[in-house]
Amino acid sequence: MADLARSATFEGSSITLMDIDAEVLGKVKRIAERIVESRKAELKVDATTDHEEALKDADFVTITIGVGASKPPNLTESLRKNTACISRGLILSVQAVSQDV
Repeated sequence: MADLARSATFEGSSITLMDIDAEVLGKVKRIAERIVESRKAELKVDATTDHEEALKDADFVTITIGVGASKPPNLTESLRKNTACISRGLILSVQAVSQDV
């Protein structure tokens, strides 16, 4: 998140965080908002537990993996085909304004 907030390439972009655990997601969103605020970045941060909502209109998606978590993610079939089996993850989708991405 800090890298996105530092990059002029992503100015005006929307970042959507997704996790199956709403409590964890809320904490991560607050941290992300603090990073954006501290860097005075022009980024919009949203959060959802709905993976289809998180992926809608995304220009790209990154997945971070929490090692040792107990619940599997509920990913779309297209993502399942293109990713390794993971125990739990946080999906970050970005709608980028810049065409340089």
